[in-house]
Amino acid sequence: MYHKKKKKTGGSLKKELSRLKKEGVYLEINGEPGSPETISKACKLAENGTYMRDYIADDKGGVTEIHFHWVKNKT
Repeated sequence: MYHKKKKKTGGSLKKELSRLKKEGVYLEINGEPGSPETISKACKLAENGTYMRDYIADDKGGVTEIHFHWVKNKT
């Protein structure tokens, strides 16, 4: 479970998500379980929109899940 927000020191989304997954954070993209590889690739290839993160916390404020939701750009 991820409790402390760590300062980003560079690196890729894939590395960040891999670290979080090792810490026990569940990852999901568009309602399905997602791997760091799948999510980072989808975020890189996103056209006409972006992925928004939705953080799910436990009762102590620790992040237990991160859901990525597709958000289409307004036209």
